[in-house]
Amino acid sequence: ITGFAGGVDGREIEVINRGTDDIDIQHQNAGSTAENRIISPTGGDIILSQYDTLKFRYYAGSIDRWVIVGGTALRVFA
Repeated sequence: ITGFAGGVDGREIEVINRGTDDIDIQHQNAGSTAENRIISPTGGDIILSQYDTLKFRYYAGSIDRWVIVGGTALRVFA
């Protein structure tokens, strides 16, 4: 996943991997338009394994990006 459309300041979404394949959440990937891109707290891509979750919040204004703000997939970085 390189980004999400429909960002509005303060909007939150949660992604849950219910499949068996890993999902690659890509940090600042140019495959999405700038305002749809994701900022990872690690500065790199995050792998979402089966049943892992990530929570995203959109920040409009100075960054205009989706920012990862929580989720079980972050436990390996705690």
